[in-house]
Amino acid sequence: MKIVKILGGLGNQMFQYALYTALQRHHPDEMVMADLHGFNGYRRKYQLNEVFGIDIKQATCGMIAHVAYPYPNFQSWRFGSKLLPKRRTMCVEPHNFAIDHVAISRQGNTYYDGYWQHEEYFSDCRDILMERFHFPDFADEANTALAQRLEKEEAVSIHVRRTDYIGDKLFYDLTATDYYTQAIHYIRQHAQAQLFCIFSDDIVWCKNHLQPLLNDVEAIFADWNNGKQGIQDMHLMTLCRHHIIANSSFSWWGAWLATQTGAINIGPKLWWRRQAAVTPVPSHWITI
Repeated sequence: MKIVKILGGLGNQMFQYALYTALQRHHPDEMVMADLHGFNGYRRKYQLNEVFGIDIKQATCGMIAHVAYPYPNFQSWRFGSKLLPKRRTMCVEPHNFAIDHVAISRQGNTYYDGYWQHEEYFSDCRDILMERFHFPDFADEANTALAQRLEKEEAVSIHVRRTDYIGDKLFYDLTATDYYTQAIHYIRQHAQAQLFCIFSDDIVWCKNHLQPLLNDVEAIFADWNNGKQGIQDMHLMTLCRHHIIANSSFSWWGAWLATQTGAINIGPKLWWRRQAAVTPVPSHWITI
């Protein structure tokens, strides 16, 4: 029996589900389930079913008790995970987010607690994940029109996550560095980009700081997908050829799920504010 804890925003849920999928492929004779109890009292909700129609096997507290601590809600997990010792049946992601090379091949009953943000865990399941992480068709004029252009032109997506990273203790605020300046310069040196499409939770900052770097090329600031429609931004990202991602699982998936050939994907070396932390940017992407 393998149980994967799923918690976090949509991007993190996708990483955890990718691990879940890899475990199913590598352990076909074992039951693989998910622990969703952490969403009780959490500020975000489980979205994989709502967005992608994914039906997942859920573990009960009784099942979880055999391999880990059966926390019934977010708060109990938040405090208990810091106080209680790790059980031998628990596979907890390394503190510095390094790859656990035996996580997938581990034998016996196991509970997985982490974000698992490295494609090495699930790269051999890309065909399955591309099918399951399938976005519904756009139903509005603005997204439909932009999607048609992104599929025809050599477009670059830029993702800027800023408002909740200012002063954050875990994530770097990339807007306080020259990351975007260097990344845009690299793209413009190595690609014939016709269109830059910017996605952000702070479009005003982007217009003030990125527009001057793009004055001689068309730039679209996608500012209309708010609230529940935010997932449409990830869908649009997947239609671009090249990507400049933030230190965010959201745009990581926007780049990884893209299918255009000849892509240049750029990610930040500085992802976590943690000593010796390992970036989840794939080795075949460019890091700046």
